[in-house]
Amino acid sequence: MSPVRPTVARHRRVLVALATLGLLLGACSSSADDGSATATTAEGTVAAGVDYSSFGPFKVGTRSIEAGGVEVELFYPVNPDDTATGSAITSLSSDVAFPESLRTVIAEAAPFLIQQLPVELYEGASVSGDGPFPVLLYSHGAGGHPAYYVNTMAHSASWGYVVAAPNHPSRNLAANVGGTGAQAATTDVEDLVATVAELDTINADANDPLHLAMDTGRLSVAGHSAGGGAAARLAVSDEAITSRLVTIIGQAPAPPVSLSAIIGNPDATEEERSAALEAALAELTPPSLPVLLVAGERDAVIPLARVEANYLWLDAPKQLVVLANAGHNPVLDVCAPIRAQGGLVAAAGGLAEAFGPSVGALLARGEDGCVEGYLDPQAGFDVTRHLTVAQLRWALGQDPGRASLEPTFLRDTFGTAIGVVEQDVP
Repeated sequence: MSPVRPTVARHRRVLVALATLGLLLGACSSSADDGSATATTAEGTVAAGVDYSSFGPFKVGTRSIEAGGVEVELFYPVNPDDTATGSAITSLSSDVAFPESLRTVIAEAAPFLIQQLPVELYEGASVSGDGPFPVLLYSHGAGGHPAYYVNTMAHSASWGYVVAAPNHPSRNLAANVGGTGAQAATTDVEDLVATVAELDTINADANDPLHLAMDTGRLSVAGHSAGGGAAARLAVSDEAITSRLVTIIGQAPAPPVSLSAIIGNPDATEEERSAALEAALAELTPPSLPVLLVAGERDAVIPLARVEANYLWLDAPKQLVVLANAGHNPVLDVCAPIRAQGGLVAAAGGLAEAFGPSVGALLARGEDGCVEGYLDPQAGFDVTRHLTVAQLRWALGQDPGRASLEPTFLRDTFGTAIGVVEQDVP
């Protein structure tokens, strides 16, 4: 596999890295095999951090597959000079998340629920010959859809990963709106397992365009909200998959326990709920994998205290990065347009009368952190996308160390967007 050569996109951040190197007395600059800057000291070679928040060296191809009856979206690396082999996609409407039967109704009755997302994708383009590429499984949040994370997933693919995101029938937007989640034939973890099986089949098929393009022996799994819980449950529930997993990334993650353990009695105090959560986690064995958790300081959906309890339960190596002044959704592509239009709840009007009272709660979750007064969405995108790639590259051994994940580098690079950072990395 040809090495993916990281680039530092912002001039200011190049200066930050160089200034850091300058503080290493007696250091002389050199170039690491993977393209990152290094400094040679009396103690040996120390890699400088690299800013991965901008898109990487590859363009991104996309295609849809089916795994166990579930739709799965794929994003994969394409060499820049091979984009003509695919159909260019420059815009994506978030209405694809709604059941087809409701799209016209939503467009007329509640157009504020539909956002146009600028994208740069090449449907059906030829996969880069620089693989095989490690695989990242991505699990969307409750009431979500892969389309809500399309640029987030394409960003990872641009750095040399194949990203596979199932559209979970048990808890996607269609299930939330139509109340069909309980009738789904599969759970979210089963969707992820089926996705891996289908990727194995595709990889082995000499007639498939992705034949041998994926290193399915090196899997990582990431997820937002309920998807973060699914990622952790996958790692502790399927031994065949666990043996191939390299790392877990939870973004505003739900703990990997039953919701009843978190919520329980609706009249319970937060202290009682925290105690119930800690007791439920104590019954589980943490996954024996490196884990990165990213949390919002002001998250009203998965409060920071619950993510911290999740972090304490995990074994090392582990890291928790808190985004200052962030809510639940800094990873959502639709966060920026939601903020630009003034949120979701304020525009809802009589929507609850048409679709039921649960819609109000769904809208509140969808706009949490995506209104004025919270962390700017672009800052949230920059941090979460950087952290995902940096964690993958460290866990996969593509970077020589953890410099791109170190608290000092994160604060120097992303400034006030970085809140508390905790890590336990032996």
